Amino acid sequence: MGINVNNVRATPTRVGGFNGSAFVPAINGQHRRYTWGPCRVNLTPAVANGVNSLNPAVALAGDTIFLPYLQDGICSVRLPDAVTATANGVNSFLTADMSGCKVFIDRVTASNDLIVYHANNVSNSPPGNAGALNPVLQLPGCTMTLSQLHALAVGHYQALPAPNTAVPVVATEITKPIYNIGAAAEVQRKKTQGRTNVEFLGGTVVFGVVNGANWEFYYQTWGSTSYTRPGNAPLRLFSGAQHDPMHSHNWKVLGFARFF
Repeated sequence: MGINVNNVRATPTRVGGFNGSAFVPAINGQHRRYTWGPCRVNLTPAVANGVNSLNPAVALAGDTIFLPYLQDGICSVRLPDAVTATANGVNSFLTADMSGCKVFIDRVTASNDLIVYHANNVSNSPPGNAGALNPVLQLPGCTMTLSQLHALAVGHYQALPAPNTAVPVVATEITKPIYNIGAAAEVQRKKTQGRTNVEFLGGTVVFGVVNGANWEFYYQTWGSTSYTRPGNAPLRLFSGAQHDPMHSHNWKVLGFARFF
């Protein structure tokens, strides 16, 4: 059935540990370029501890196209137009879980196809727990590197030999300071209640669905907070001594929006 927008709107949702290790990309330095046909998966959603894991599994005729991520690199896939996707049994798109990465979407000139990119720059992540204390914090070096990775990948598409040459035109992007706005608001809410040492823990899922003749793309950010209560109460850990976040029972949707 692919991805159900209303289900994701209502329930904290994550991809899980899947990263398409069986998919074979064209490798060009820091860029991994995928074709959509071999990147098909089926989803087997399962809710545990209040979080819905989509659990992708490789399937030659799967209804969802999955785009992996590369640490300190960029992955991309050219999506067929919505009509072609539907004719081939595809109705949704999904990329790996995000906590600081950036997704770009380009239109292909003289085509209804799209190119989706997942850019990562973990080496320029905020140090220590700075990102948990301020969920929208993104260092300038990271912002610059993510844009450079996108430009690198665009150049690779432009340089492909005919008939595969593509001229991408930037359509939109979604980045941490946007998709973590709700997480930052949750941190501030707890501070207003008198909590201290407030930290965010959670993640973001980015997905697309076919709607008639068009692709639509959404993000959902989910999570919770840990903090020190007033009156010298003990720190509320996510799961006691084990620190296993998936055992928390306070996960909630902190942001959901269509961005393309």
